[in-house]
Amino acid sequence: MPKILTYHNLTNGEHWFKADAYGRRQIDAISDPEGGNTEQPPTSIPSPFAQIDLVRTAFKNIIKDKQLRGTTLDRKLVSDSLDVGELLFNADYIKGQLQLVAWDPDTDLQRLRQSGNEQHRRLGEVLDLYLKQDADTYNFNEIKRLYILYYNYKVVGGTSPTSLFFASSNDLSFVDVPLDKNKLFSGEYPPLYERSESFQLYLYGLLKFYRSAEGKDFRTYFKEVADYLEINLEVLRTRNLALYDRINKLTEKSFLDQFAELDTGSAGDTVELLGFPLRKKKVEQGSIGEQSDFVIQSAKYSKDIKPLVLQNQFNKPYTYVSEPWNNDQEVPYHVAEPLEQRTLPGQVIQYPYLTVSDFLEPYLIKLVYPINRQKYFDGHWAGREQDSGYE
Repeated sequence: MPKILTYHNLTNGEHWFKADAYGRRQIDAISDPEGGNTEQPPTSIPSPFAQIDLVRTAFKNIIKDKQLRGTTLDRKLVSDSLDVGELLFNADYIKGQLQLVAWDPDTDLQRLRQSGNEQHRRLGEVLDLYLKQDADTYNFNEIKRLYILYYNYKVVGGTSPTSLFFASSNDLSFVDVPLDKNKLFSGEYPPLYERSESFQLYLYGLLKFYRSAEGKDFRTYFKEVADYLEINLEVLRTRNLALYDRINKLTEKSFLDQFAELDTGSAGDTVELLGFPLRKKKVEQGSIGEQSDFVIQSAKYSKDIKPLVLQNQFNKPYTYVSEPWNNDQEVPYHVAEPLEQRTLPGQVIQYPYLTVSDFLEPYLIKLVYPINRQKYFDGHWAGREQDSGYE
């Protein structure tokens, strides 16, 4: 049996055959020996912008699954890009750890090409070649600035002119940022509908109200992401009808009021994507006190900002910060920081909260007589009848 020397199976294998230029049909016919279960992205794409293309392709592939799970690699690429989006969305509450660096093709590319360092000049020439060659494919011709995201001085990802965001292909487990429901870059790869409701609402605001400097809409630039959002919305219709209704009722005014403009850390230096300013979560301490169902109800507490009272295994449908409480959220039993310096569990928001150690002392006092169980709680200790009491 002769060996067929071709990447795809679109030939009968008889003698020599004509090979057409590789298009979508030929690419889709290429067999994957890993069956889509690898987590390692391809490494032979001849472009410095390979990761941008891989993420866009992953969005295109994953929408074939109506639950947006897809193959392991596509799920990872899409999830990691959404993780980058959530980092930027929560930028105000990770200060000192996040850094956004703008790269302007007009000025920064020219600086590379005119550098006294030969390697810098070569890099500038390569980037210039691909920016011009792939201008229409990746919207490079309309880029004003790209943004590179750092966490603790290591590159995490950046903004993408085709998929909103993209993540670095490196190991990103060093990003230790727990958010509402998930820990970012944890290897779990949750789809959008399992993420923060406020982040989902933000993305649908982009889908509905995005306009570039040239007046083009979201789908013109981010078709694959738009398709992903439409399928995600159908999943929400059966899994989270309340959020589904909020998204459909979202107006441009409420979108702009609810989310603040994202900047690089310098006031007025707005982060934009093809001319449209990106936004971020806007949660002020006063609004938490107004929205949360966990605010302490005490006439004795006189300070303006009232703390939340939190406990483990709480299973009532209460509002936590601005979204429903997650029953699996762990609350520490003891917190050493002063009340005003505490960070809410599962959040990156500094806000006072009370836990077990604020109500009970971390000491046991042994008494010489049994405890009066009608007046004091003894913890249902089994040896209480034989020994002296504890308080």
